[in-house]
Amino acid sequence: MASRHKRSLTPVLLLTIGLLIVVYGWEYYQELRTGQRPLALPVRIPTQEAPMLAAQTIGVLVGHENSDTGAICEDGLTEVDVTRLIGKALVLLLRDAGANVVLLTEYDPQLEGFQGDAMVAVHVDSCIDRTGFKVARWTDSPDPARDDLLVACLVQAYLARTGLPLDVTTVTANMTEYYAFRRIAPSTAAAIVETGYLGGDRTFLTEQPHISALGIAEGLICFFRMSVPATPAP
Repeated sequence: MASRHKRSLTPVLLLTIGLLIVVYGWEYYQELRTGQRPLALPVRIPTQEAPMLAAQTIGVLVGHENSDTGAICEDGLTEVDVTRLIGKALVLLLRDAGANVVLLTEYDPQLEGFQGDAMVAVHVDSCIDRTGFKVARWTDSPDPARDDLLVACLVQAYLARTGLPLDVTTVTANMTEYYAFRRIAPSTAAAIVETGYLGGDRTFLTEQPHISALGIAEGLICFFRMSVPATPAP
């Protein structure tokens, strides 16, 4: 009797555990949105660099989040699995440095007229056996020089931090015509980053998303530093 009773409780226990995972997972997501969760990453923005991010308003768009899976590999790994890791690590890094970060999901209502100092969309490329990253801005950018600077800074920093090659030959209209560019305010600098390939860069992207996030954060630091007008000589 005792043995049968124990087995009958197993589905209930499993259901309880499942509900706890859902509840705490949602709480974690909400904590990221509100900035109430402490930094829990093996890297952080150097103290001397943090002032460049302090008080900046930055939108971090986690590609495919709350929309679809994005690319799907044969073993079930999806693009959104990775963009979620990198995007949320980036949010934590930037907030720890004092930035005002708005976590955005795909087709987020907050994109409409979003006004910030910068917006970065985090994506990952397909499952093919290829390696590399790429960065692009909107073809019809209202301020090409500004957005070209953001792209250049992101490329330079991401390349230096991750060691992944720049894959400029595969920039597509899906990047240069990314719908979110049309939604945000013209005053917001914006770029989309394909952080690597789910195929050739899988190990790096899944095991070191914090390094990918740090490369993007350092690109933003470069952009804000280069955007500050030079102090005229006395």
